[in-house]
Amino acid sequence: MDKTSLNITQDIIDKLKQILPQAFSENNIDFDKLKTILADYTITNERYNLSWAGKSNAYKLLQTPISDTLIPNVEQSIDWDNAQNIFIEGENLSVLKILQKSYYGKVKMIYIDPPYNTGSDSFIYPDKFKESIEEYLQKIGDKYEEGKITKSGLFRKNNKENGHYHSNWLNMMLPRLFLARNLLRDDGVIFISIDDHEQANLKLLCDEIFGGENFVGNIAWESKTKSQNTKTAYNKLQPKIEYVWLYTKNSYRNFNLKVIGEKNYSQTDENGVFRYYKIEVMNSEGMRGRNSMIYSILGISPPIEKQWKIGQELVSEFKARGDLLLLDGYPTIKMRPEDERSEITEPFWGLVTKELGTAESAKKELSEILENSKHGFETVKPVELVKKFIFHSTSKNDLILDFFSGSGTTAQAVMELNEEDGGNRTYICIQLDEEIDQKSEAFKAGYTKISDITHTRIKKVIQKIQQQRLDKPNSETQKQNLGFRKYTLADSNFKEWQENVQDSQELEQQILFHELPQYQNSDIYAILWELMLKNGIALDSIIKTINIDDVNIYYTNNIAFLLEKYSQSIQQTILALKPQKVIALDSIFIDDNVKTNASLKFSDENIEFETI
Repeated sequence: MDKTSLNITQDIIDKLKQILPQAFSENNIDFDKLKTILADYTITNERYNLSWAGKSNAYKLLQTPISDTLIPNVEQSIDWDNAQNIFIEGENLSVLKILQKSYYGKVKMIYIDPPYNTGSDSFIYPDKFKESIEEYLQKIGDKYEEGKITKSGLFRKNNKENGHYHSNWLNMMLPRLFLARNLLRDDGVIFISIDDHEQANLKLLCDEIFGGENFVGNIAWESKTKSQNTKTAYNKLQPKIEYVWLYTKNSYRNFNLKVIGEKNYSQTDENGVFRYYKIEVMNSEGMRGRNSMIYSILGISPPIEKQWKIGQELVSEFKARGDLLLLDGYPTIKMRPEDERSEITEPFWGLVTKELGTAESAKKELSEILENSKHGFETVKPVELVKKFIFHSTSKNDLILDFFSGSGTTAQAVMELNEEDGGNRTYICIQLDEEIDQKSEAFKAGYTKISDITHTRIKKVIQKIQQQRLDKPNSETQKQNLGFRKYTLADSNFKEWQENVQDSQELEQQILFHELPQYQNSDIYAILWELMLKNGIALDSIIKTINIDDVNIYYTNNIAFLLEKYSQSIQQTILALKPQKVIALDSIFIDDNVKTNASLKFSDENIEFETI
């Protein structure tokens, strides 16, 4: 069984092979044929593109499969058995790779607030490495004192004095955005918060990954109301807005709009209700000017340099049904509810003002949620801002992803919006287990990792909503499931075969080491979830446990998992379940003959059989 995450390169090749099989020769891409097929669309070396130091390595990092897994933390979750929301603690690049098989093309909306490249923000280098810390530091010319070690690797500053200051940030963002695009549905969207330091580079990077044609727009958010009055800043240009880049997965799409009223159909005739609509005019010059819109309606022509807003064909339809007349000498239509949208809606503006919340108000809001404990976050996004993006871009049962979760604003926004409109949207939030400085107020308040704050906020919001439900027991809105499952990024439970064997003695040692495929102290439940993830099963899946002779059979998504023991009674139980696939540990079979017989029996019943 494949024990690694989705092979991104192979995935791309498989898709290309489906579209252009003639561009392949002996299972490899024939670039000459590809250029011939796409002759009119090929480009020369002189082209407009974004390039930076380390870009090719960032793509290699993206394409490298990993064997890591997610360990379930049932005791740190809420209502595990029924929960649909997911909180994951760990480095997000690895987590995004792990999620590829289970969530490819399933996420409706992504919102991220990545670390801004201000010169003092921190990054993880490298994202995943097998060499020692000392070897890595020697390679990049850094000193240990400039960083600190976490479970995810080297945590260090990206100072402006660094010659690869912008490159480091782009190398961090590229693989994550590429993997994020994979997870989006075809009608999915991504919102990315950014400030002045990297907004230009982020636009070019997103054009490369999502396609420039899928750029929807730039939303400006009024993030500050207070000026900086320090000695060195008071007389400088004061930054007041931040930006949110908005891209779609495949094509431009429409968004949900807030209904603020209904049109009034106050008139009645034999055909029903209507309202009078005096046909409006607009300028006939400029890009929207058309001679075909300059014509006579019931003997009335538009004023000089003006044109009607509606065309002759539509006017003729109203005339044919008797709903066109002159009212006070002006062409007027009897507009009925079926002729138009009866709702009055508020536009989805590309500007969000301070009324929806600022960084200052969001920081205060977080303190209140955490019951006034110190949290250390200075650049928090308001819940109402994220809630607005979710409202405009999702339906009531969609999945939302945030892989730079920070304090957990997105999780709170999803839950609060669901309570308001009766939705059942779900979230996957990912946050790095970055250690908190022991001298900070947040550490003194009891938080040891940033993810502790995220976790605490989610639980506090759930408690708040539960209390609100008690205060309003007769609310008619659908009650969402507030529970969440927590997972932690971890190394695989299975041993990795070392390919660079030096001699026969080393080979013999490795064979003995792999006699048992999993590590001796591996938890059965952790092994189960690793196998589920690597078979594309979602993290909110319900597992049915069937106990036979004190041995558990785990069954979900038409797959049966055998992890403890194998016997004839277990075999009969599985055959009765009629699964599509059976996955078993090699170690549960007494010998190869028993495993071979099991394989043949399942094959006879058209059941796929895999062992690891």
